[in-house]
Amino acid sequence: MRGIYLNTQIKAVEQSIAFFAPYNEHLTDSCFGHDIDLVYAKGEWQEKPVVALGSEFGDAKVYCAGWFIYNNQRNNLKALAQDYARDGKQVFDKITLGVFVFVHIDESDVTVICDVYGVSTHYLRNNRNKLEVAPSVKAFTDPGEVNPLLSEMLNSQRHLVGNYTVYDDISRIDPGSVVNGKGNIDHYHVTNFNVEQKEQLAKIPQYFKSVVECWPTSNRTLPISGGLDSRLILTNSEFDYGYTYGPEGSGDRPVARQYADCFNRYEEFEFTAPGLSEQEKPVQDEMFFGASTWVGQLLSTYQYTRDNAKGAHALFDGYIGDVLQRGNYLKFTGPKGSLLKLFPWFYRMGFSAKFILRNRYKALSEATFALLMADFEKRTRQLPASTYQKVIYYELLYGRGGRFAINGGMITAGQFYSTVPVFLVSPVFEMFLSQNFVDTVQYKLISKIWRDTAPRFSKAASEAGVGPMTPYWITPFKNIFYRFLSHYIPGYGTYAVGQQKNKS
Repeated sequence: MRGIYLNTQIKAVEQSIAFFAPYNEHLTDSCFGHDIDLVYAKGEWQEKPVVALGSEFGDAKVYCAGWFIYNNQRNNLKALAQDYARDGKQVFDKITLGVFVFVHIDESDVTVICDVYGVSTHYLRNNRNKLEVAPSVKAFTDPGEVNPLLSEMLNSQRHLVGNYTVYDDISRIDPGSVVNGKGNIDHYHVTNFNVEQKEQLAKIPQYFKSVVECWPTSNRTLPISGGLDSRLILTNSEFDYGYTYGPEGSGDRPVARQYADCFNRYEEFEFTAPGLSEQEKPVQDEMFFGASTWVGQLLSTYQYTRDNAKGAHALFDGYIGDVLQRGNYLKFTGPKGSLLKLFPWFYRMGFSAKFILRNRYKALSEATFALLMADFEKRTRQLPASTYQKVIYYELLYGRGGRFAINGGMITAGQFYSTVPVFLVSPVFEMFLSQNFVDTVQYKLISKIWRDTAPRFSKAASEAGVGPMTPYWITPFKNIFYRFLSHYIPGYGTYAVGQQKNKS
């Protein structure tokens, strides 16, 4: 499994290390009494992602697991390391986008720095005043007792919240945090919930393009669905390899097929067509042990596409685009949820965070839900944000997004590709986060975002029967109608519907 193993046991995840070995490099080192194993992407780094800073900076060494864009350059680790040694933590706030854990070690201390939204998903423990870090809970030796309440939450909801693992002494590294050797935590970024540019939604595709162009076209892969998130990435960028999976002749594939000519190489296939690797279960059990659960078939499918992608090792993903464009983390299932999806203007009533979260986390007992609410209050109490902004923020970083949705296109795909979540470019993320989410859930943002895109992208309907320029007041009714078709009429389902039916 890719990532940095600091003072932990990489042998505990040997099955995943072996499985992903064809796509990775493995570096072993020791620095000032700290043991390091660094597993990184072959295609992403031409040189080892390690920098020795020399006597001017205390003979420190810097290691990077992942990738980043700093001063408009991709993976200039020497410049970032030197600037950090000279200017401190705030240089990380100048990173345009990244999925990384950065480790700085000198004679006096070790410092671990996480990407601003925690997409790199590593865990830590302060064990007898020695910091331990790994991308899997499995790599920590002799963990403490399993917390029964957290274990109950994991079993009932399929993921935890906050930074919890099932062990009290092991936690996820907090998004945007700087952790020193004693376990003291600081942060380098303050999220802005009211940016001045919040009305400039039509510029978002340009932000995407500036990120995409940090990789040559031959390195770019885009999985394109029948929805709008991946299509928005495609609107003004070129990609070498593209693919779509889903039931033949329905759902995602007919919509995505319209854009096959935008790729040098494009294919579509049934989600299960690649077959299921015998190693899928043991490998993913190692990866998500003690923190979350995994979706069957994804590992095998991503491996299939990565092998076909050849040199196109950077995968551009629409991760959390549905939440930011359409406010999906304010929505929930059941009769009340269906009513609100049909008549989203009822969100003007100002529902409480507890009401929304309780309906989103119906499977939790009163005790485990109280734990969730306590974590929500702790992390959002001081934020200068509305209730809806706080719920979206929490769910993205600490709830369904950062602790479950991330498992597919970010973590699992991220073992084969360098995954690039373009909606997390900080100006884009904060522009969306600054919106009035009553407007967002009513689909009022969509036409503003797509206003300047070419007609072939903005005029075509999605798999849900609505296009970017569909009048916002019609969208809920079309969504409900197509949702009925996808669940009950043969030939209309997407791969996600098929997965739900298989589980039931």
